[in-house]
Amino acid sequence: MTDRTGFLADLVVGRPRWDLMAPFPTPPPDDQRAGDKVVAEVRAFLAGRLDPLAVDENRLLPPQFLTDLRGSDYLRMQLPTADGGLGLSDFSTFRAISAFMAESVAAGFVVATHNGIGLPMLLPVLPPGPQRDLISRRIADGVLSGWADTESIGAANRRMTTTAIPVDSGYVLSGDKIFISNGPVADELIVGASTPGAEDAGLFVVNTRSPGFRVRARQEVLGLRGLPLGALTLEAVRVSADRVIVGPGRHWRDLPLLEPTSARGRVYLISSAALAMARRCLKFQRNFVTRRSVDHVGLADYPAIQHLVATSVADVYAIDTVTRWCLLGSDDGTNLDGRFLDRHAAKNINSLACWRVVDRTMSLLAAEGAETATSKRRRQASTLPMEQLFRDARVLRITGGVDFNVAFRGARLALDRCYTDVPRRAEPSDAVPAPIAARLSARNQAHLTATTVASRNLAVTCRELTRRHPDRTELFQQELIMIPLGMIMHELLAMSVVLARAATEDRDQQSVVDVYCTQARNRLAGLWRDLERADAEPYRRVTTQWLAADENSMAPL
Repeated sequence: MTDRTGFLADLVVGRPRWDLMAPFPTPPPDDQRAGDKVVAEVRAFLAGRLDPLAVDENRLLPPQFLTDLRGSDYLRMQLPTADGGLGLSDFSTFRAISAFMAESVAAGFVVATHNGIGLPMLLPVLPPGPQRDLISRRIADGVLSGWADTESIGAANRRMTTTAIPVDSGYVLSGDKIFISNGPVADELIVGASTPGAEDAGLFVVNTRSPGFRVRARQEVLGLRGLPLGALTLEAVRVSADRVIVGPGRHWRDLPLLEPTSARGRVYLISSAALAMARRCLKFQRNFVTRRSVDHVGLADYPAIQHLVATSVADVYAIDTVTRWCLLGSDDGTNLDGRFLDRHAAKNINSLACWRVVDRTMSLLAAEGAETATSKRRRQASTLPMEQLFRDARVLRITGGVDFNVAFRGARLALDRCYTDVPRRAEPSDAVPAPIAARLSARNQAHLTATTVASRNLAVTCRELTRRHPDRTELFQQELIMIPLGMIMHELLAMSVVLARAATEDRDQQSVVDVYCTQARNRLAGLWRDLERADAEPYRRVTTQWLAADENSMAPL
């Protein structure tokens, strides 16, 4: 694995790279134009092809939509133009996926799964040669793809129950996969499997028309209705050597750029959906607040409603800003690996911010929000699908990793750097970056100072933890320390990027950033308390007692 720099990676070792954010990155003019063009084309492509309410009610994307998608350019957005693709940047690809998500989250997930964690994700990883040529040809052919990793034992295991048995000129794969996005409709799947005797899982590209591959069942979850999600079975499926991405003896996460590229894919999947859903909620809030009143006083004049709307606007701004930070800049391997931890953190930052916006909107709309779109249609009311967004946003928090586990893994990755970076550690500093501070309002200057102080405290905390636990395995078992520590990292990254963006852009977003940072500091205060009082014993005692007892014996439980 190459040396991972970037803001969050350096923050935890006491040398925050504020210079990377001053000025905050913006898309070059030609990339902005390319993004504008593809977004307009996506909207034209979707016009008349999908009824989002019907997709949710029927739990199925129209087969013709998938056929038309295969014939479009949206499955080869980042394939170089010389190979028949659009050659889009990371950010323009994200914008195109967001345009799909804005119309239908299920349709957006199909496109994001393929472009983010399907065959296109392999392009930055594979060196020039026959294997890369094979993958490029399949993408140019318009195949639909995905990633088949999750098994009944879980999704985060280094060793898998799906086996890869070496045979002449390849492998034979056997096993079961569950909850595989695009699984029932994919032409190609990247499949994780372990060779008997090996501790780690390799990766193999499987053609779904191969003998022995079958879709055991279509699966459904609480939200994202219409997403083709499947339980899959591989029964002695042969995979030729040119389709082996990572062979036995090496885990795919250890292949240079593969894990960073998959983190970019999670930005495509999670952040695009989060931004689309949160923006839609803002429209619902505007519609509701401007037409409703209580005792002849418009809702917009009530301080509690103003708080609800303002914090939602601020969260949407943060989702957009974190995404820009993760994707804008050079699209080469330096950016992929350098901002890996930032992209990993974006999953939690953006899905949780989306959830806050959706939850507030549901509270604002009350019964009107909880009523299904089908029920509204029956009484000929406006069919704002708030109930659907609520379901989708909750599923988003567990998609790509359950939020607390993402925080745990993020802290582990960051602390790994603390253990290996001892010779180059700087003394943690709370110096305020002058170029950023100079262009902030007085209130945001105070937030910037608070951010730098908290960042220094984080670096000191990480340093002390690694000193007290020279064996990192011992520290990594302290989950009630690791989880709030990861959440603190996420909050500080989000505060840093919104402040840096506000200092760069000409348009005035100072009040929006002030609201966001005020809320983030409130969350941070609670997280620091959780970290300081991390005592697992009371929770272990209650859990052990309850599980050991008869389920009816512990009144009033």
